[in-house]
Amino acid sequence: SSNYSDADHSSANNAASVVMEAGVGNFDKTQLTKLLTGKTVNVRPFIGETTEGMSGNASPDDIETMFQLIYLYFTAPRKDANALQSYVTKQNAIYKNLMSNPQYYFMDQTIKIKTDNHPRRGFPTEESLEAIDLDRAYTIYKERFGDASDFTFFFVGNFKQDNIKKLAATYLG
Repeated sequence: SSNYSDADHSSANNAASVVMEAGVGNFDKTQLTKLLTGKTVNVRPFIGETTEGMSGNASPDDIETMFQLIYLYFTAPRKDANALQSYVTKQNAIYKNLMSNPQYYFMDQTIKIKTDNHPRRGFPTEESLEAIDLDRAYTIYKERFGDASDFTFFFVGNFKQDNIKKLAATYLG
């Protein structure tokens, strides 16, 4: 997110989460959840201040599904205004609850004092979450994840190496 201006910070910082809230391909989040019922698989794209990537896990039986999700997060992210509003509403509730805890409130105020209220520091505010622009967040996501060729993938766990090579060639190559 450090590649983007302060004006784009909220959109950049939340772009991957907004896409996750929308789903992938032809599946919104609810449809995707139903489709994955009974499977042990998780894929999560992320955009940090200085890093971007995907993390995930799967049971040995669901490794191909994990690769399919990785592929879809690269090639078919969804853009959904209702998903953005849902995300903002949930995040506002989470941070309102956090700020009701004196320890978190003190931490947030301390960060703001130390950084002279820098817009990239401290907990998100209702205003910063409302400032997420769907078109800009989607564009930023596609800029960051539009080309998997500059990503390095690491796979660890219980799998057959030949199978992983075949899946990587199919879904990442």
